[in-house]
Amino acid sequence: MDSYTSFVQSVQTALSTPGGLLVFLITLVSMFVFFLILFYVQRAYQNHLNEKRIMEPQDAVFKAPPGHISEFNPAQKRIITNMISDFKNMEMIASAIPSSVLERYSEYFYQRLNELRISDTAAQRLTKKIYPINDDSKIEIEILENNRLYVFEKPALQANDKNIIVSKITGIPIPLKKGVPLNICYTSNNMFICGKSSVVNIYVDGRTVLSYPKNLKISQQRLYSRIPVDNIPGLLFALYSEGASPVQVTVEDISLEGARIRSSTGLKKKETYRLDFTDMTFEKMYAFENLECVISKSFILEGGIFDYGMSFIYLDLQTRKNLYDYFQALALRTQKDVIYET
Repeated sequence: MDSYTSFVQSVQTALSTPGGLLVFLITLVSMFVFFLILFYVQRAYQNHLNEKRIMEPQDAVFKAPPGHISEFNPAQKRIITNMISDFKNMEMIASAIPSSVLERYSEYFYQRLNELRISDTAAQRLTKKIYPINDDSKIEIEILENNRLYVFEKPALQANDKNIIVSKITGIPIPLKKGVPLNICYTSNNMFICGKSSVVNIYVDGRTVLSYPKNLKISQQRLYSRIPVDNIPGLLFALYSEGASPVQVTVEDISLEGARIRSSTGLKKKETYRLDFTDMTFEKMYAFENLECVISKSFILEGGIFDYGMSFIYLDLQTRKNLYDYFQALALRTQKDVIYET
C-alpha cells in the first residue's frame, strides 16, 4: 500500500468518527487562515522594503559594461526597437539620444520592474512623506459651486496625516458645512500636488477642519520655477479691444513662462494682454512694458478678488535677458537658488 492510499484511508477513517468532520474542517480553516496571514505579512514586509528603498537617497548610476550585448531575446529586442522608434517620434528631445542607450535603459528598467509593484495604500502613505503638508504650509482650497471655481489661499494652522485646520473661509455663496467636497492643492519639493478633501468640522470661531487630501497626484510640473514678488502694482492692457481701459493688477509671482496676477476686475479669457510693471525695490530699477500674455488659469478668491495665471506668448531676447537679471535679484533677496536653462 503506497503512502498516498494510506493517507486517504486515514482521512476517511477520521471523518467517520464522531466529530471527525468538524475537526477536519477546523484544520482546513486554520491552514487557510495561516497561509492568508503569511501572505499579508510577506506583502507588508515587501512594501516596507520598497518604502525604505524609495525614501533613501539613490546615488547609484546605471552604467552599461563595455562591449554590451543585449540581454533581451530576439523577440523582445524587436519589440523594444519598435517602442524606442515610436518614442523618438513622439519626443523630440529623445531623438538626440542614441538608440543603444535607450535600449540599455530598457533592460535596466525591465530588470527592476518589480520595484514598482507597491500597493495603493503604501503609495499614498509614501506620498505623504515625500510631499507633506506641515504647519504653516500654504495650501489652495478649491470649491466648485454653480460651475464657478472659488479658490482660497490659506496657511495650515495645524496639520497632521489625518486633518488640516485653516482659518475661517468666507466669500463663497453657499454655507460651508460638514461634508462639503473640495480639492486641496499645494507645493512641496518643487512639485504641485492636488487631492480630494472635504470639510470635517467647523469651530465656533470659524476655523475649519479639512480631511487630509486623498488620491494625491502631481497635478502640474512647471518648466520654470515661479519666484514670488512683493505684490508689485502693474497695468494690464487689452491689445485688441479698442477703447478698453487698462486694468490695475498686482503681480504675485513670475517666471520665464508666465506670471500670476491678482485683480478686482474680471478679464476676458480669449483676449491677448500686455503686462506692464516696474519694481523699484532694488538699487537697479527693473521695468517691463512688453510682456504679451494670455490667461491660462483663472480663480475667484475671497472677497470677489480674481487670480489669473498668465502665460507669456513671446519674449524677445532683450526682454528675456532683463528677466534673467531680475530673477537673480529676486533669488538673492529670497535666498533661493534659481537656475534657468538658456
